Amino acid sequence: MPAADTERLWAASLRAADAVGRLVEFWGFSRHLGRAYVLLYFSEEALPTSELAARLGLSPSATSSVLSELMGWHAVRKVWRTGERRAYWEADQSPWRVVRGVLGRREGPLLVEALASLGEAEALLGGAHAGRRRTRFLRRRLAGLRLVTKTAQGVVSALADGKPAAPATSEPDPESGPAER
Repeated sequence: MPAADTERLWAASLRAADAVGRLVEFWGFSRHLGRAYVLLYFSEEALPTSELAARLGLSPSATSSVLSELMGWHAVRKVWRTGERRAYWEADQSPWRVVRGVLGRREGPLLVEALASLGEAEALLGGAHAGRRRTRFLRRRLAGLRLVTKTAQGVVSALADGKPAAPATSEPDPESGPAER
C-alpha cells in the first residue's frame, strides 16, 4: 500500500477515535475509553497492550487501566494467541451493543432510583392539605417530573433492549392534577 494511503487511513482512524473520545467524555467517561475502543474496532486483528499504548500515546499502565474499564463495560475482550504469553485485545464488533449495554447498566438504574425518589416525594405530599394552592402546584410539577423520568426510563429500556423507542410527545395538562401512573 502506498505510504500516502497508509497515512490517510491512519489520519481517518485517529479522527474517528478523537470524535468518539470527545463524545464519551461528554457522557462522563474518560476520553481514552472512546479512543481505545475505536482504534481496536478499526483494527483488523487483535492488538497487544504495548501497540495500543503506542497508538494512543499513553503509557502501558494507563492503557491497561483503560482496557480494564472497557472490559468491564463488555466493549473489549482479551484474546490469546497460541504459543504467546502476552494478551491481545479486540473490540466488540457491535458499537450498538456496547452503547445498549452501557445504557442498561448505567442509566437504567439511575432512572429507577429517580422514579422511586419522585414517588417518595409524592407520598410526602400525600399528607399535605390537598386544597392548598401550593400543594396542588407541587403535585402538578411532580407529575410532570415523573412523566419525563418515566418516559426517559422507557426510552433507555427500549434502547438497551434493542427495540424502537417512542418518547411521550406531550406534557401533562398543568390544570388536570397528577398524571396517570
